[in-house]
Amino acid sequence: MKIVNNLTPSEAATSLQEEKAILVDVREQNEFDQIRIPGTLHVPLSQFRPDAIPDGGDKRIVFICAHGVRSGTAGQFMLDEGHLEQAYSVIDGFMGWSAAGLPFDVSTA
Repeated sequence: MKIVNNLTPSEAATSLQEEKAILVDVREQNEFDQIRIPGTLHVPLSQFRPDAIPDGGDKRIVFICAHGVRSGTAGQFMLDEGHLEQAYSVIDGFMGWSAAGLPFDVSTA
């Protein structure tokens, strides 16, 4: 059985910056509308469809959520259903990303 690999927020940010990863945010719309990481693809877990995840080619598909739980669920689903050979989840999700001082956008609305 394949399992989801964990990445630290810094590892995920570096992969994204170097264009070696696609970061998929599986938080719900209201969460995404408030705070988001630039360059992420938004696919809420409640509406999750494997066909919404692009073929990354050589890029890692990295999932992120608020705390790292939903991202692991999404990644494991993609592995179990045979849609990915490898999947990654950001440890501690957005909370870890923020705690690491990594960039994000905040809605002013």
